Amino acid sequence: MALVAENHLNDVDHGGRCGYGWGGYTNTDFAVDEFGLWLVYGNVTDNCNLVIAKINPDTLNVQNSWSTTIRSRSVWNTFMKCGVLYATSYYSGSYMYIRYTYDTNTGKQETLPSNRIQFWQPGTYNTMLDYNPRDGLLYYADVSFGYIGTFPVV
Repeated sequence: MALVAENHLNDVDHGGRCGYGWGGYTNTDFAVDEFGLWLVYGNVTDNCNLVIAKINPDTLNVQNSWSTTIRSRSVWNTFMKCGVLYATSYYSGSYMYIRYTYDTNTGKQETLPSNRIQFWQPGTYNTMLDYNPRDGLLYYADVSFGYIGTFPVV
């Protein structure tokens, strides 16, 4: 298989210190929503704060980027919907919650309390969370028990 496009981002962590808090090696995370392709990553030149980059899918060039105030290590997972970043955090046992949002349309960011937007997860160790703009569902995978599932996104 031949490589179609490639790009290099200087502020992306290549050593594992800006990964997500769940302990895996998620240093960069692609996302797709109604507005296109995104890349979310911890910025090594800014204390591992998350960066949201709008990516051209043909060239992989960054079209625009937004720096956030939330550190990648405090985030369990992220997804994009309608240009808004949603960052999750572990709550307890079988619950996760949306702990932070950043709206790329307005530049507004908000840290949320743990009881505001929480959701049940079938396992206890969520390693993947992605939004599908075609069906409006959030797709979930749990590494410890092999669970996969979907959630409606309102």
